[in-house]
Amino acid sequence: MTRHEFKCALCDESKVHESSLTTGNGIDTDGRKLCFECCGKRDRRTMIEVGHSRNLPLYLCGEKGKAEVTNWPGTLRFPVYFQRASRHNLARVRHDVWFVGPDRHVWHGVQYGNWSQVCHAVERTRFRKPQLKARQAQVTTKLSCTFTDITPQEPIMAIRRMTKEEKRIEVAVEAAFRKVGSNRQFKIFDLAKISNAGNVAAKAGQDIEAAVAKACDQFEIKEPDIT
Repeated sequence: MTRHEFKCALCDESKVHESSLTTGNGIDTDGRKLCFECCGKRDRRTMIEVGHSRNLPLYLCGEKGKAEVTNWPGTLRFPVYFQRASRHNLARVRHDVWFVGPDRHVWHGVQYGNWSQVCHAVERTRFRKPQLKARQAQVTTKLSCTFTDITPQEPIMAIRRMTKEEKRIEVAVEAAFRKVGSNRQFKIFDLAKISNAGNVAAKAGQDIEAAVAKACDQFEIKEPDIT
């Protein structure tokens, strides 16, 4: 067990944190140490002021029905009010969640795949909790539905069944990506572009693997050259 002692730059209190895994503090953009409690207060204020959490980030934790959206130290927690899973072409599954944020507005976030807890694009919607409840009542349980976003302008979209040819293409694109894209780094939103390149090639009768490889080369996050 390691003992960490520091003074929080926000609350100006001396803190002692004993752990072999964490230091008990975060560091802001100015290099100042903040205790976990103040990290939560600062994250809350940022969400209210800017209306999103792209620079925090936030995480989706827990099982469905008991899930929460939290900051990294867990000092900012929002119980998930509504959660829905749908298909994703590369991550296989996406989890859309809605929760009541620090300003009492409903917030929407997305987690891609089951190997990450990062909740992407967490943004404030125009709805408050009672309005969201009324919106959910429009979705029938017999349909496999998902929300693309929960704004007044966006309709509720039902996922149609894939044809056999579409399933074949999806499997082929995934296989090509596993072969040429494994152990390489990509931005999460570029994965859809790589998948789309494979789909376009398949529909044009071209080589899927070659198209996916070309897209991987284009969108791969490359290490900076420091020589």
